[in-house]
Amino acid sequence: MSVSERSVWVQLIVMPVVGIVYFSVVLTRAASTPVADVSWIAPMIWAMSIVVVGIIAGTIASAIGSAIAQAAQGNEPDLEEGDVRDKEIERIGNLKGQFFTGIGTVAVIVLCMLRVDVFWIANAMFLAGLLSGIHGAIAKVIAYRRGF
Repeated sequence: MSVSERSVWVQLIVMPVVGIVYFSVVLTRAASTPVADVSWIAPMIWAMSIVVVGIIAGTIASAIGSAIAQAAQGNEPDLEEGDVRDKEIERIGNLKGQFFTGIGTVAVIVLCMLRVDVFWIANAMFLAGLLSGIHGAIAKVIAYRRGF
């Protein structure tokens, strides 16, 4: 398994978990407080930071774990960066992930036109980014496992 594929699997774990935790915290607050008063900025910054650091740390940890497991079996650790196939899978996954980016962009524009509270605009944009990343990662995993 290449480093690129490991990174995709880490994304597929980190992004949904962080998204669920973030929206659980923020929507719980919104249930008992007017949305204009909900503290969402710090949790969103934390969530975005955790996604970035979690993917980087998870990818590094999985590469190290894989190298240790291969060395324990007497094999040469394979820390392959990737090849043409990995680049093509990356491209395809990113294209498929852009679907939610487009939908999110339209949603944010509509919310702005309706002059809704910035809480809803920011959270719609955050959700679109998460869904885009998750959808792209799913497309990449399918491409790795089944082919193009």
